[in-house]
Amino acid sequence: MNEVQTSSATGTPTLVYALYFIALFTGVPFFIGVIIAYLARDGADATSRSHYDHQIAIFWRVFLMGLIIWIFMGVSAVLTVILIGFVGLLIGGLALLYLWVWTLVRCIRGVQASSNGQPYNGPFGWAI
Repeated sequence: MNEVQTSSATGTPTLVYALYFIALFTGVPFFIGVIIAYLARDGADATSRSHYDHQIAIFWRVFLMGLIIWIFMGVSAVLTVILIGFVGLLIGGLALLYLWVWTLVRCIRGVQASSNGQPYNGPFGWAI
């Protein structure tokens, strides 16, 4: 009975991380992953809860920062008419690249901890 609980405790957080990995290339599974994390968070043990909290934080940071960056790039694209926007597009592209790498690193760290049955104890800010 204990093996089933352990398997479930590591399986669901790992599934959400897997959905986030797929979302790095397609986007859509990101929403499915955060819904699973929200639903599974309430009844989870402390180890799984740390992963769900981390996954929810990843989602909201990526969603909000991605939205801000895309709005910035949209404004920059309009400003390319007067040649000011090219720098903004470059900065926006670099910011999107950082956001992508940041998400990838956070998911890798999360999967490593989850597959070993450990809570997520990495950084919670914007540092990689």
